[in-house]
Amino acid sequence: MHLSRSPSGWSAEPLQELTIVAAPGAVVVVRDGAQREYQRLPAAAEVRFLVGGSLGEHTIEAFDGAGHALERMAFQVAAHSAVADAQGTYRDLFTRCVATLRCEGGTDGEGTQVWRCTTYHYYCPWILDHSHMVKGQQYLSGYAGEFVDVLRAVQRDDGMIWSFGFQTQAPGYGYHYWAYKDHGYAAIDGGILFARQAVEQHCEYNFVDTLHLAWKGNGDDAWMAANLGAAQKALDFNLTGPGRYSERFQLLKRGCTIDSWDFQARDRYLVSFPLGGDMLIDPERTKFVIFFGDNHGYAQACDQLAEMLTHTGHADAAAVYRRRGAEIRARTATLTWNGAFFQHHVEEDPSVVRDFGVDETTQVVMSNAYALNRGISHAQAVAILSTYQELKGRLPHRSPGEWYAIYPPYERGFGGHNDKWQYMNGGVQAHMAGELARGACEHGFEAYGADILARVSALAARTDQRIHFCYTGAWEPPPPAQHFTPVALDGLTSMGLTDTPMAGVVSWMNERGGNDLRGLPTGTQTFQGVPYRITDPAAHGGRAALAVSYDRPGFSRQVVIPLTGTPGAIYLVHTANAVGPSQLGASLRFAYADGSTRILYLRQGVHFSGWWFPTLRGPDAGIAWQGPNGVVGDVGVSWACIANPQPTVPLASLTVAATEEGAIYALLALTLSDRMPYHEPGPISTGGPDQWSAGLCLHALMEGVAGIKDLDRAYHQVRVSPRWSAAGVDAVSVTARYGAGTGYVSYRYEHQAAQRTITVTLTGSGDGGVLRVLLPAVATGALSAQRDGAVVAVGEERVEQSRYATLALTPRTPSRIVLRYQEA
Repeated sequence: MHLSRSPSGWSAEPLQELTIVAAPGAVVVVRDGAQREYQRLPAAAEVRFLVGGSLGEHTIEAFDGAGHALERMAFQVAAHSAVADAQGTYRDLFTRCVATLRCEGGTDGEGTQVWRCTTYHYYCPWILDHSHMVKGQQYLSGYAGEFVDVLRAVQRDDGMIWSFGFQTQAPGYGYHYWAYKDHGYAAIDGGILFARQAVEQHCEYNFVDTLHLAWKGNGDDAWMAANLGAAQKALDFNLTGPGRYSERFQLLKRGCTIDSWDFQARDRYLVSFPLGGDMLIDPERTKFVIFFGDNHGYAQACDQLAEMLTHTGHADAAAVYRRRGAEIRARTATLTWNGAFFQHHVEEDPSVVRDFGVDETTQVVMSNAYALNRGISHAQAVAILSTYQELKGRLPHRSPGEWYAIYPPYERGFGGHNDKWQYMNGGVQAHMAGELARGACEHGFEAYGADILARVSALAARTDQRIHFCYTGAWEPPPPAQHFTPVALDGLTSMGLTDTPMAGVVSWMNERGGNDLRGLPTGTQTFQGVPYRITDPAAHGGRAALAVSYDRPGFSRQVVIPLTGTPGAIYLVHTANAVGPSQLGASLRFAYADGSTRILYLRQGVHFSGWWFPTLRGPDAGIAWQGPNGVVGDVGVSWACIANPQPTVPLASLTVAATEEGAIYALLALTLSDRMPYHEPGPISTGGPDQWSAGLCLHALMEGVAGIKDLDRAYHQVRVSPRWSAAGVDAVSVTARYGAGTGYVSYRYEHQAAQRTITVTLTGSGDGGVLRVLLPAVATGALSAQRDGAVVAVGEERVEQSRYATLALTPRTPSRIVLRYQEA
């Protein structure tokens, strides 16, 4: 007896058809990796069967009619998470998510830290980021729980969980240590800097969420139980720690941040600290807000903790946290639900009136999408999904999607990397898209959920194939054209363009032998759309350039250019020679009518290039002109635009001063402008790690559209809800396997619209569950179901307008289910 292919050097896959050749006796029995029987077939010259059940070593035994074993053989079965649809839309999304998750760190996108002589793995050393990356990484690798072990070991006595732990070799331990240590939010342990962004309220529930996810994947009850004490302490800290809980509202509170982020608004209420001011809180002075997202995340963690406590036999403790979670949800809804979505902030102090230039009650923030998957009511979920669908229909100019961190954004109070339409202030977030898609699939908006994921994948295809954390949310109309005023430098010039010195005129850069700049056009010129006036040496005694050098004969150390007006910027055509180690060519001293001054320095490679073989490319600098001279075929000069440091104060003069390192600096033209040039934002914004977005989009694909949801742990009990009809996919194969263990589910889905049938062939490692197949929108119900040719009972479930055909599963036994539906 043997398989039709050699069993050595390969592993079979779930649902692969194998052929047993020359099976003796009467019966052939196939057992899975847990030695559970999943096939019993009559012996024959060729016996075909589908591989299924637990992974690992499978055995085939042949028995005679009396039950005596005749022959035995073994083969290996392995599985890896995958999605392969006929059109390729969701295969490509899966591939892009995996590539993004693995784009940094080790083979699986993980990092490592050595702490207390042990190497620990993590996906990000921030618990917030790590917890969300785990949601995608759970299908690929098994490092979810090691960061939990570290944070449990260093948990503060009062239950607080640190935001992050960085391995540090920095003398003095770095900025976070000195900013936070006096407030109790930084500590050094075993060469690791552990710190807490004090304003954050999510670390404790992220810790519990990660513990829960890791347990789901590894199925290790003993490990989970060892962490329950830390989890309880963590959730209790949120109700008792200083500045954590609002007695007025009986809800979690935080400083005024955008959603769950860690920087507070820079307004008149921000408390001053020597360091780290916008991330620190003072329990007495900080003006706190109630943010619904913290409370929903906390309530979900209470539910997760209750599930784990129940599983370990602690029913009374589980009831405490289950009740607490329900009460938090109810109070959050009473305070912040407006009928369409949860309101971003409610001030704890009613006297606080903030001025952000926007009506905060109209702002929809991203935690509404997260709320869909944190136990809110179905009616609330439907309202939130409808709100985002409505927003999709009226997106701002060139918006990539409705997945905004906040919409509409703040006009003031948040700046820098949070300028309008960037990052958390109106950036479009792919991680939020993942949560919105997953929630849509769960609440009867399956086509919307599938469409979101397809658009995320298309967005990645248009950029760099990567699922980015954040994209520019919109593009404001460009400003009016710049107004330019060229400045005449004729009377201030002292250097010519040729290699021939003249009385009172130095040769170009003191050069000889044809090495000069005689090819540069003079008079009125336009470079890159900006007009300049370059002094004509023929009309000014051979002089063409304002030139300074500190100690070279014939050069001034500085030249003062009289100016007037309030330009927003200045444009220079210039270059330098013999630049010293500092790479500075000259300094610019802006003098103003009110007596104030500002100094800026011109740096090679930033503001100008050398004049031989010039190369310079930047948003506000480049090459103005290039051409040959008598020695080489490539010389030239640069242009640069410099912002006026005080654009509202009238200018009096601009002084060009030489450096003391011996450089020769030449200014050939100066033009004033009313503003800096406009640069259209790129499509990719800044922000958190891309792996966060990839993780949540992969989670939405596997649990949402593919519909594989773990009802226990290690896929012992599963709910499989293929929603491919909503995605327009008629043929697909899916495998979801936990990277931390051997739990998995595999199925093949085929829809034949002409025959009005859906066929699902499925197996897995689990013992039971339910199959819920989303019927096409044209279907009015399921007429019949067959499992491996035998008629079985089929139920129906409605979610909004969606119809699901339902029947019981025993995943360890491969089965082929054929559903026949009816149309109106």
